Amino acid sequence: MFAPFLLATLAAAPALPERVLPAPIRVERLQSGLTIAMVPFPAGGVIALDVRVRAGARDEQAVTGVAHLVEHLLFKGTAKLPEAQLKQKLQSLAVDANGETDHDYTLFSDVAPAASLPALIELEADRVQHLVVTNEAVASEAGAVRSEAEARAADPEARLGWALDAAAFPHHPYGRRPIGTREDLRNLHAAASAARAFYTRHYRPDATLLVLAGDFDPDEALARIKQAWGAWKGKAIDELVPPEPPSSTEIRTTIEERNAPPVERVGFRVPPAHTHETAVALVLAELLGGPLSALHRKLVLERDLADRVEAEAPRRRDEALFCVALVAQKPGSLGELEQALDEELRGLREGKLDRDQLERARRAVLWGTVSRLQTPAQVAREVAIDSAATGDARAAERIYADIGSIDVASMTAYSRAYLVPERRATARLEAPEARP
Repeated sequence: MFAPFLLATLAAAPALPERVLPAPIRVERLQSGLTIAMVPFPAGGVIALDVRVRAGARDEQAVTGVAHLVEHLLFKGTAKLPEAQLKQKLQSLAVDANGETDHDYTLFSDVAPAASLPALIELEADRVQHLVVTNEAVASEAGAVRSEAEARAADPEARLGWALDAAAFPHHPYGRRPIGTREDLRNLHAAASAARAFYTRHYRPDATLLVLAGDFDPDEALARIKQAWGAWKGKAIDELVPPEPPSSTEIRTTIEERNAPPVERVGFRVPPAHTHETAVALVLAELLGGPLSALHRKLVLERDLADRVEAEAPRRRDEALFCVALVAQKPGSLGELEQALDEELRGLREGKLDRDQLERARRAVLWGTVSRLQTPAQVAREVAIDSAATGDARAAERIYADIGSIDVASMTAYSRAYLVPERRATARLEAPEARP
């Protein structure tokens, strides 16, 4: 259903959009180092406020899982606004509040009526700046974190992704789950001191970005932010994480599970998101895993060998995996799917990419992003996450602007540099009887 719709959309659309966001990003920086990114646009009286701390599982010290634990603790209230009152206040302001922890960042996302923004700015300033870590709160939230980890582990494709990361990054933090190792999760109830240390090291103004999107007046919002956040002091510790040592050969691993769906994930270590090559990776993901890609046409539509073919470009602070997922229709056919992928990769390295195919992929990425970034929540999240990977509050504009300059030569150069065996890691999930 999606491919014909997208094809019709691309046929009717101009070659490339002027921008992917509904409005330009306005960036302000306070003397403390706190950065504010604002994208005001008509949104039916709705705003999004995201607070992004540029620290996550990548930055943990001796105890893993504490970044995620601190995220949970920020919903436990402060001395000024204890947990019950915090919940009541969020409800009275009609705020949909969520949090998430990744390797590179911790993100607190609020969506609310525009009229709630002044009070929400003050509320977030209080809970981000004045976290109180108690043994009781840690013990309570440790159980919630463990339950969350168990729920995620029930997904076989998630386990496959973790296995691939662990194989590709045996030394770097990207090789472990952001939620923490099993051993540390078992002892997380006793991690109050580790949580307190993580908060003290990283929850500081120079590591924090506020993103506002939707229906608001930027000058008025900035004045309120200065009043509520301006006195916050301190410098964050930017953890020095050594890069993963290079590999000389391809890495392969297999997970055997009875009744497992046959899935293969193929990853290639590619540069961090702050480089201009991130735009190339986004277009490459469309070329290999998009609904109009040759692999989708051959394996899903024509030969009925695959249920899905997907590709994802990473946006990380450090080298990370560009991944292609091959989901087979039946057991025992992953080898055939991998062979088809290898043929596509070989063609890219040999410069056989068709210019029209590249143009369709560029347009699909850009117009697909325009379609995706329609609500304040979507816009705020895009700005927050891209900035976490790059350190640049305007990265969401820069990355997509770079797509306009991508040509066959740059795609070929990227493929020859990174889509090679020594940068490749492959993980398979299949039932034991499906193995040759």
